[in-house]
Amino acid sequence: MKLENIMIDNDNSRFVYKLDLIELEWEEKYKTAGPDEKENYNFSRFFFIKFFSNDQKVVEEYIVTDTKENEDKIEIVFKRDRLLWTKWEFSRIQSILPLEYDDIRVERNKLLYDIFIENADLKITKATAWEGKDYKWYFSSQYMLSTSDHYFTGVKIKLYDGIKGDEKFLFWDSEIHISGKVQLQDFTENIENMFQDMNLYTWIYNDIHSLYPSVWIQIQYNIYNKKMTFKFDSGEKTFTILVSEGKLERVYKGTYKVLSESVNTSELTKYIK
Repeated sequence: MKLENIMIDNDNSRFVYKLDLIELEWEEKYKTAGPDEKENYNFSRFFFIKFFSNDQKVVEEYIVTDTKENEDKIEIVFKRDRLLWTKWEFSRIQSILPLEYDDIRVERNKLLYDIFIENADLKITKATAWEGKDYKWYFSSQYMLSTSDHYFTGVKIKLYDGIKGDEKFLFWDSEIHISGKVQLQDFTENIENMFQDMNLYTWIYNDIHSLYPSVWIQIQYNIYNKKMTFKFDSGEKTFTILVSEGKLERVYKGTYKVLSESVNTSELTKYIK
């Protein structure tokens, strides 16, 4: 007989210790721990360390609350400890992208994992107070993680007005795509830069739809030059609109340059008729 779980109930909380996961985790930590720390991860002493030791520094890392029944045990440990634990991968961006366990999907790829973020809440303080509305931003991307890589790619952001589950798109069915790699260390700066003129981008989007109500509009932000591009097919021509520093920088009708110098965005409609 094997003891798999320990459940503790008290007046304030309930803890479930998944022993098979803890054993896997402790084996890895035991291998890399220094001489003075190895005994802290000796799984044969788990009961003594957990219930009779005065050291409470790592109690929370043993608790599993959101795992799914069909998840691989190694994947659970990888998501929880390598990605979400307070000292690991995503801890530095928690203030802007407070990822939860279910926001992350991982798929084994040989010896590594493919990591996907799916519809995670994005916290942009400046963008949530426009006109007193309750805007929500959902973030999706793939995350590349290796010894040398720590970046998001294929980033897509959706803007909703309302509560999750009962929202409407502010950009209809369009998502904002971010071109290029968003490095983890630059994530907060890159995302906040994009959102500085988001109110303006919604006006441009609505101006396009006022003339062409049924078109689908592709929206893409370039983190390197900080330019937002809107592209759509009117049925006769494909229009491309570049916005930079709060102004219309260029407008193309097909390959023809309709606008070659920066003007106020309020003048957009006359260039796309």
